[in-house]
Amino acid sequence: SLISDGKRIYLVQPRRIAARSVAERIAYESNQRVGQQIGYAIRFEQKISEQTQLVVVTEGILIRRLQQDPTLQDTAIVVLDEFHERSIDGDLLLGMLRRVQTELREDLRILIMSATLDKSWLADALPDAPLIQISAKSYPVQIEYRPPGLNQDIVEHTAQVTSQIAQGRCGDLLVFLPGAGEIQRCCQMLRRIKSLDSLDILPLYGSMRIEEQSRAIEVGSSRRIIVATNIAETSLTIPGVQTVIDSGLARVLRFSPDVGLDRLVLENISSASATQRAGRAGRVAPGLCIRLWSEASDRARVAFLEPEIRRVDLCNARLQLHAWGEGDRDDFPWIEPPRTDAWESAGRLLHLLGAIHNGSITKLGQQISQIPLHPRLARLCAESIRYDCLDEAALLCALLSERDPYDRNVGNAIRSTNAWPSDCIERLHWLKRPVSDRPTPFGWINQGSYNTIKQASQQISRVCKDVFHETDKHAAQGAAIDNKISSKDSRLQRCLLAGFPDRLAKRRSAGKPQGLMVWQQS
Repeated sequence: SLISDGKRIYLVQPRRIAARSVAERIAYESNQRVGQQIGYAIRFEQKISEQTQLVVVTEGILIRRLQQDPTLQDTAIVVLDEFHERSIDGDLLLGMLRRVQTELREDLRILIMSATLDKSWLADALPDAPLIQISAKSYPVQIEYRPPGLNQDIVEHTAQVTSQIAQGRCGDLLVFLPGAGEIQRCCQMLRRIKSLDSLDILPLYGSMRIEEQSRAIEVGSSRRIIVATNIAETSLTIPGVQTVIDSGLARVLRFSPDVGLDRLVLENISSASATQRAGRAGRVAPGLCIRLWSEASDRARVAFLEPEIRRVDLCNARLQLHAWGEGDRDDFPWIEPPRTDAWESAGRLLHLLGAIHNGSITKLGQQISQIPLHPRLARLCAESIRYDCLDEAALLCALLSERDPYDRNVGNAIRSTNAWPSDCIERLHWLKRPVSDRPTPFGWINQGSYNTIKQASQQISRVCKDVFHETDKHAAQGAAIDNKISSKDSRLQRCLLAGFPDRLAKRRSAGKPQGLMVWQQS
């Protein structure tokens, strides 16, 4: 038994793939199946039974668990792993747990874990927390620098260096690239190299199917080249790796004011991330890390990536706190308080969405806080109940929240007529066509990304049907009136407007993509 009093341990991971992988690994080491003593819960998926004592979860899952049970009565310990990543959900979750611990549950234990955490900063933020240092066996890793030539494509350079190094090294190779598109291109280049025919060349990124991810993580009979995003940096252990080839790039979540959502931006990784990546080569034997940038530029890298609380939209974090009964930014025990302007901006948007009114959460706000989407998209889904187009709205939300399925690097795109009332509606129409291997105005459709979006849309639809299972009399009357709008596209546009009320624009002239935005005084 993990704990004697029947309570659970929650082990929190920042990524879905890591939560699932960690649970599977611990269960394997315990000679059990996942879902018995060790289980996991991630967005839209869980394997838990009554006998489960250790539950590996993502941050968002435990935040919603706290909404349902603010005292976490079934919990003895919460372990926050990889805390150096400083996601907004991680900061929010730690604050909520500290509130529970100080006011309701003195017996609740909170453990923060990381291999590269800024210890001096954490000591200042949590002065009463004891520091435990554990030394793990590791081997020395030799660092080499091989920057690309002038104007050389980083993916081509990565493939060239990987091919050269693979032929003179033992063990598996782990190659870091910033995203799925770069990874797929690199894998295609490597598979065309005859000297690498005996190696398995495997991609690894978050939107892949579970079976594909497992194949990349598990040791096989052949040597492997695993080409991965930063999910392989800290969250996953890939056995057998003795060589790391690091592009030095990652896609970082930042708030994009032009679309009103967070977007992934290509950036150089921090020194801490580079150290983490290099360390992956020294787990089983002395290793080698090839950094695809110059030694001079290495000294110019930032020490740590700034936490999400300084660079992403705070709308969902503020909504979750309102749903939890706390809307006061200054009273909440943040480990690092959010900026005042970002907090107030989030409040204005929640008011526009109808989620809060006069500082208090509304019934609609409570409902959309239960949907694991950005509040804009959750509001879009709520409106789709009124207009009887939930399945289409769920597909649209998946399209907006998952990786873009349109790949401009494959073939030639066709020209848009700009005759559509919304580029979102046009993208949705092309995505719903039965044949995906054809050009569109946005690029060719990637089948893997399309499958991910399709699956996510079905899961979003199911969750929304559970949350909005009882529509009130007013909404039912509204649906009877609004469904006189026969065009499903027109109904979807109204749903879009509900989620993006501050993004209304008037087209300057017919057939042109330029428009005039509505300006709202804050």
